Amino acid sequence: MNTILEHLTQNLFLKSLIIGIFSSITLSLLGIFVVLKRAIFITLAIAELAVLGLVAGIIISFNAYLSMILVTFLGLCLFSFYKKDKNFSEDSLVGIVYAVSFSLSVLLLSKTNFFETYILDVLSGNILIVKNWDLIFSIFIFLVSIVFFILFNRQLFFMYSDTHTSYVFGINYKILNFIFFIIVGLNIIFFLRSIGLILSFSYLVIPCSFALISSPNIKQLIYKNLIISVVSTILGLIFSFIIDLPSTPTIVVFLFIFGILFSRVFKS
Repeated sequence: MNTILEHLTQNLFLKSLIIGIFSSITLSLLGIFVVLKRAIFITLAIAELAVLGLVAGIIISFNAYLSMILVTFLGLCLFSFYKKDKNFSEDSLVGIVYAVSFSLSVLLLSKTNFFETYILDVLSGNILIVKNWDLIFSIFIFLVSIVFFILFNRQLFFMYSDTHTSYVFGINYKILNFIFFIIVGLNIIFFLRSIGLILSFSYLVIPCSFALISSPNIKQLIYKNLIISVVSTILGLIFSFIIDLPSTPTIVVFLFIFGILFSRVFKS
């Protein structure tokens, strides 16, 4: 028992816990609007653009964070200011961007000596090996996201639940939607190297999807969403650390199990 407590109080575990809690809070809060807007596929494409930026930065020996920001920003501009066409839907554009980004990432990595290892790192991350810079960036994006949520959550709820009426009340849909996805993109970028693509996407989708089942109002949706994501993260990290399992896949499984149990208990 003492050995377990010693492991859990190590600096390595505490850093991972901070990253895990920060990422679970910000991504799950943003995930509420992703689910309400039915923009899950767009976030997956954004995540793949971030991966492409990361791979490109490493191949050309350029700062990884800057390359991810640049590629993701260009993709967001394409999504946000795309003019609708009856013969070419937005879903088609998102699908093409996702497929091309993924293919380019694989092609670039195939010319390196660490193809398989890097693919695994990008997908699942390594939350137990967190550098100080990753921790600083995480704190920064956590604060930015929380401030954004506090300032604009009412407008976002209104905008994504009733787009046409939001125009009448003076909400600029294009600009606010663009800023929202920039915040989502920055979260994925800064958390990608620590928690990976799969867990980032899971935080955006799983907690809110289950919280919606038993939430009669927005306030309960927010609370239940946060409880599912944060508790699953803490339990998943502790369990993986003790049993010696990969942390990020363990947290995803806990999100799924705890989400089902939580939604069933509160629905009944």
